[in-house]
Amino acid sequence: MGQARYSDPANEPTAETTAALAELPVGIIGERLHGVLVVLSGSHSGALYILDQREACIGRARTNQVWLTDEGLSRVHCRIVRRDEGYFLEDAKSTNGTICQGQPVSMPRRLEDGDRIAIGRSTLLRFSLQDDVERHASRQTLELQIRDPLTNLPNRRHFDGRLHAEFAFARRHYTPLAVLMVDLDHFKRVNDTLGHAAGDAVLRGVAQVVEGALRVEDTVGRYGGEELVVLVRGIEAEGVRQLGERLRSLVEALHIPFGREPLRVTTSIGGAMLTRVHTCGEELLTAADRALYRAKEQGRNRVVIG
Repeated sequence: MGQARYSDPANEPTAETTAALAELPVGIIGERLHGVLVVLSGSHSGALYILDQREACIGRARTNQVWLTDEGLSRVHCRIVRRDEGYFLEDAKSTNGTICQGQPVSMPRRLEDGDRIAIGRSTLLRFSLQDDVERHASRQTLELQIRDPLTNLPNRRHFDGRLHAEFAFARRHYTPLAVLMVDLDHFKRVNDTLGHAAGDAVLRGVAQVVEGALRVEDTVGRYGGEELVVLVRGIEAEGVRQLGERLRSLVEALHIPFGREPLRVTTSIGGAMLTRVHTCGEELLTAADRALYRAKEQGRNRVVIG
């Protein structure tokens, strides 16, 4: 005889509950059809990737949908392909191989909810399936993870991750990389005389004009209270200096609506180019910060490239 199933009437759904669940809008209880990757370990630990394309390539090439900087990865290491019958993991003839649930992937393997994928030296990914509501929540979570709520720019944590990845790429391929530290002059005076609402308006206005002046391939983030930081790819020193001057002049010309009269501010900018002496992204940031300090010493509202 089979074992009897114990039933607690107190925990059984009532007829009213069952009827209410049946009337929930479409999408509240839905099929889990949407793939998501979460990085469990490695240099990008905690990163979330929503697999909303038919194919997502994974590897250390910047063109991948899932770009990771693990040195043990091939340029295109593996890919996840969405077919009518589900998501499939394929190794892309990688040097070090792809492991799913402890087994090497030699042929396309259908992914199941919760599968773990080991690639490179230290990267562990988890694949999961979500319904429409969960995917929407994941998108919101992703935005909360990477965005500063005041300026809507990438936050410091996200910028640090981009800096690490871009630094590794630039060192490997000998391409130019620069950091610009953008600091508002006398910002404390704005807060002290006009209040924090005025300071917030200034930060939002400056963030918008700086972001609008950059190329798609560049990254700007809020790094401190009144500091923005810009990561500039593929431009030599003179071009970086010209970009710094452009940002400085745009901020100086900015009129920020607030109260009866618009607010105006200036900015000091310090920049640093990647050289052989830099061993990590943090050293590049430190060099840019030193250049920013010199810009302040020299009278503010200027650009110094160290």
